[in-house]
Amino acid sequence: LTGFTRIFAIHSSRNEALAAFGQEHA
Repeated sequence: LTGFTRIFAIHSSRNEALAAFGQEHA
């Protein structure tokens, strides 16, 4: 469960970073 939470956190933060990157270069 801890590993899954870590993976989920990494993916969500990565998605947020990609979203911010996309908005920055929109």
